[in-house]
Amino acid sequence: MAHELNVFLHAKRVGTLSLVSGRLSFQYSPQALADPAFVPLSQSLPGQPEPFDDHQSRPFFAGLLPEGRMRQLIAKQAQVSSQNEYGLLEFVGGECAGAVSLLTGDLPQHKADAGSVQWLSDADLAAVIDELPKRPMLAGKEGLRLSLAGAQDKLPVVYDGLRIGLPMHGSPSTHILKPPIREVEDSVTNEAFCLSLAKGMKLPAVRYTNRCDYRYYESVG
Repeated sequence: MAHELNVFLHAKRVGTLSLVSGRLSFQYSPQALADPAFVPLSQSLPGQPEPFDDHQSRPFFAGLLPEGRMRQLIAKQAQVSSQNEYGLLEFVGGECAGAVSLLTGDLPQHKADAGSVQWLSDADLAAVIDELPKRPMLAGKEGLRLSLAGAQDKLPVVYDGLRIGLPMHGSPSTHILKPPIREVEDSVTNEAFCLSLAKGMKLPAVRYTNRCDYRYYESVG
């Protein structure tokens, strides 16, 4: 029996991710390939009508997921194996890095629920920060399906210059919240320095905003 997730890029459906007998397969839709503005998901997945097999598909889609301890905790919430990339993407892949969404429906939820944000008070935000080490990406919270690669605690959020909120029901995030790494001294300061150095060297770098002991990085996609 095949399982399928529709894959969207910038709210446009570009193809289908399938799972058959434990093997992943991705195929672009004819409509996406015919679009003059077509952009492939990755250089490793160039535009072609033929499906990509497990060996070709898995590196990209597995790379949308967190790593290490974070993946194990999310897998526990989803009640699937940490090696089950399809099951994890089905659980948290509503908004991934690079404007990619994986959904069971025909349309991205944020087409209908754009602007759906749960704004957080300072107390709410502190509680979210405290919860991340135990519940990465707030996995399992109703209305949230978020995924970012890497092993560091982080969370996609909406920041309007004054308030921080959670992007609900597929609504797009604007920033990535990255608390300090508990095991690494001055991790926030070090990352801010590296970004400032990159900017000073005229290299592409995200903008960052500091608030208390948190740091918000503008998402780039």
